[in-house]
Amino acid sequence: ENLELEYLSTCTPGPLPRGGFGDFTNFPVYLMYDQEKGLLVLDAECVDCMALGGTNIKPDFWPY
Repeated sequence: ENLELEYLSTCTPGPLPRGGFGDFTNFPVYLMYDQEKGLLVLDAECVDCMALGGTNIKPDFWPY
């Protein structure tokens, strides 16, 4: 049985703040590296499914 999923992302990685890592007040900070743009910052909602009310518990119908 196939599970149809629709994934829509409005995530847009942004540059590090001008003050660098010292400007961050909320942790953890999610980073990614792009070969053209260098180090970029992601919002928690783009990385952590629990930030928008999701869960990290595997559903019963998922295989191992």
